[in-house]
Amino acid sequence: MPDNDPSAPTEADLPARVRWSSGFVGRRPQLRAIHDVLFGDTSPAVLVITGRPGIGKSGLAAQYARSRRNAYPGGIFWIGPFGQHPPEDFLSRFHLDLARVTKEKFGLDVRGVPLTRLRRVAGDRFSAGKALLVIDDLPVDLPPSVLDQLLIPSGQVATVLTSRVERSAWWAPALELGGLTPDDGLEFFSTETPPMDQADRETVLRFAERCSGQPWVLRGAANAISAGLEARALDTRPHDVEQTVRDELDRLDPAALSVLRVAAALAPVPVPPRLISEVLGLATEPRLPPFTDLADGGWQVHNVALDVLREDPTRLATFAFQAEPVVLDWLEQRLGDRPDFLIQHAEALAEWPVPNRARLLRPAADAYEALGDLAAAGEIRARILAIHPDCPEDLVAVARVELGCGLQPEAVDHAGKAAGLAEADQRVRLRAKLIAARALDELGRYSEAEQEFWTEHAPSAGDDVVDDEGFRLVLTTAVAWRLRGRPADAAALLEPILADPRGDFAEVVPIAKLEWARALHLAGQPRKARAVADEVVAAYRAAGREWHPDCTEAQAVHAEAILELDLSELKPAAPSWEWSAVALREVKARYEEEHGRDHPLTLAAAVRAGRALLAHGHPKRALATLTDTERDIVRVLEDDHPLRCRARHGMGLAHGMLREFGRQADILDSILEPQIRLLGVGHPETIESHLDLVIALVLSGRETSGREVALVEAAERGLASTMGPVAKLSAKVMTAKWVVRLPKPVLSLMTTLDRLP
Repeated sequence: MPDNDPSAPTEADLPARVRWSSGFVGRRPQLRAIHDVLFGDTSPAVLVITGRPGIGKSGLAAQYARSRRNAYPGGIFWIGPFGQHPPEDFLSRFHLDLARVTKEKFGLDVRGVPLTRLRRVAGDRFSAGKALLVIDDLPVDLPPSVLDQLLIPSGQVATVLTSRVERSAWWAPALELGGLTPDDGLEFFSTETPPMDQADRETVLRFAERCSGQPWVLRGAANAISAGLEARALDTRPHDVEQTVRDELDRLDPAALSVLRVAAALAPVPVPPRLISEVLGLATEPRLPPFTDLADGGWQVHNVALDVLREDPTRLATFAFQAEPVVLDWLEQRLGDRPDFLIQHAEALAEWPVPNRARLLRPAADAYEALGDLAAAGEIRARILAIHPDCPEDLVAVARVELGCGLQPEAVDHAGKAAGLAEADQRVRLRAKLIAARALDELGRYSEAEQEFWTEHAPSAGDDVVDDEGFRLVLTTAVAWRLRGRPADAAALLEPILADPRGDFAEVVPIAKLEWARALHLAGQPRKARAVADEVVAAYRAAGREWHPDCTEAQAVHAEAILELDLSELKPAAPSWEWSAVALREVKARYEEEHGRDHPLTLAAAVRAGRALLAHGHPKRALATLTDTERDIVRVLEDDHPLRCRARHGMGLAHGMLREFGRQADILDSILEPQIRLLGVGHPETIESHLDLVIALVLSGRETSGREVALVEAAERGLASTMGPVAKLSAKVMTAKWVVRLPKPVLSLMTTLDRLP
């Protein structure tokens, strides 16, 4: 691509870190090398710049972006720094920053969008031309495998990463950055000091070589010469980076040093100068101090200075206490244009023994929860709970996150504790009891959930709904009825509030309509379910959010309804399993031609076609087909979806037909919990998984401590409330009981005889 594209980003479009890159000299071979890699034949276009702290990695990336901006008409984006975070926290911070970039660039509301899907959304939107993404300062111990989770899946996006490690173990091409060459060091001096004679230039060349071209050592020496030091003194000048930084800090005036200490008490991300002014009680904005660059969101102090300043935590504690009320005020008033940085400053302050640590952490937990990163939210909620273990509101919040993370027993415990502590606050108490009931439902413990909440507090169809919380209660109750095998009751509960929803509930209406469509389909109304699901898809598309997970889920419900209607219209003259397998393959092929391989309708038909091969006696073909389909389901619908459970159940049956009972048991065991949580104990697919698992466990010969009996009993309880035909399931219950009661020697003999030719 030519470097003079008229659609390239203007100076104003560049990130501040790129726009403002003072004092850069030399590195011409490295700049050429970066461009050669990113515009070479390798795919994806990615490069990792590595090197010790302070060697100039970020500066090199910024200078490359600035000098080559005409090559990137799709834009230049800067994410980070991240080096201050432990590796286990990095992906959550990256997720937050990428969400900000996606919102700013494309105006998309990406709340609730997982990182994997967010990367695809960003990749789909980079269509204006090649774009450059800089991911700055990766944590040192980050596993190489994480790289695959950072790259935007688009041939239009080139990625430059910087890392403090001196040698990269990652699979991507790496540029190991050393110090400046002596000639580059001399060029740097010429921009920072008065003109020098030949003898002084030779002294500088020797010093640059002796200090290995360390930029900060050279900068310190240049500052000293500008302040009156004779050049020949460089021959005896120390060349240690940390000592150079200490000397430079010691020479600063108190005002500049205070600015740097405020930054050191906070997170090592950009700090708004206005915030610094308020912390220090200044009437005007301070001057930009040394060791600081302009960045989007404020001033970025270099890590080499922050590391030295943090050697004196006692002095910094004073600034942390001064900063706490200011940061709290900014959080409460939503000040500043980079809330992602502000919550990191709040988290950093919470590491100090300041009085309001929990108040500092709550906005950070809220931000990650809104983004859909429940694991990160849970980590912060746990920190809050360690500070206030008996606060009912915090217990409710942590229980809510645990429920979202699939930690139902923990959610029950924390919600129960919150309800007990909130006797004086009925609203908090009911929230806690509702979370406990939802968690119990997801565990299949319906009678306990009814005793906890539903019997006394469940709304009825037609009740007035006056606020968002009431609307969500109706929605949650409908889910509870569907899980209990009462889809008609669930649909009847939702229909009145969706007939004319108030504008106050606009955000939750599509979610409620999606649940209504599920209930209608299960209640035997596929045409109406299809129409409602279609409304949900249309609403998300109209809002420009067709990539949202709930839109994809609505497409899946819509697909199930269409597939049921289409299959009901196929009436063979002589029904047979062979006809079923052929017909389903034809239906799947038609859907794929009309909608594409990844459309939920194609995936639903593919699962049915694969399972039909089992009945036709082709377990190997069925296993191969369903394995491929499962991979597509995970990619399109994410890991946790009923359609994936259906595909895996078929894979388990195929292993059983191949006499691989241990593998069958493992697969069926893996889908049991998701089916109970997503479909309910009484759903036919859940009951069937229980019973098939019983048979697989017994035939595998594994020692299970009587688990088979408990599984059969659970299936019988589910059968009492099942929403589907019971004859086939009842017969399978009898088979499972018979298998469980057979002596193991008899079973062993039967399976051995079955293998004989």
